[in-house]
Amino acid sequence: MYNRSLKYGLIFPVLLMLACGESAVNEKEAAGMQAATDTLAIDPYTLTAEELKDDTVFTDGSRPVSWENAGVSDPLALKKFIRKLQVWVRDNQVDSISGYLVYPMRNPGIKDKSDFKLNYRDYITDGVKAALADQRLNQVFRNEQGAMIGQGQIWFRQKDNNIQIIAINN
Repeated sequence: MYNRSLKYGLIFPVLLMLACGESAVNEKEAAGMQAATDTLAIDPYTLTAEELKDDTVFTDGSRPVSWENAGVSDPLALKKFIRKLQVWVRDNQVDSISGYLVYPMRNPGIKDKSDFKLNYRDYITDGVKAALADQRLNQVFRNEQGAMIGQGQIWFRQKDNNIQIIAINN
């Protein structure tokens, strides 16, 4: 009888403490996740530490050319621009996007801002939107022609410290 009381007298409080501790950890994690969600709701342009990390080797093992060889002197500015573009395209902010295209654009044949605005849905198709939304910012492909998202749906370059969209392949 004494052994059973001792056994249950020790086990129950330990289990109770573990359960309470576990609950506190889960509450802290939930609060952290909620804070991250709130931050994204407040500032959708925030880049995470993962997005900012070194991306000299991609998940498939390939190695892109250096940012400099791709004509990008400020990779952080390009990543921030891509995040803005993700939000703008998600929200169909045509005016914001149109200011960053190079006109006339050969691929596709976009004459000027008014042409882009008028035919926005023809240029920014569901496929382009999906590629942009799925793009991981620590995996931006680049070569001597510039940087691209997806399988070449959008190409970028940097000129005079400004990021430009130089091609849209829909």
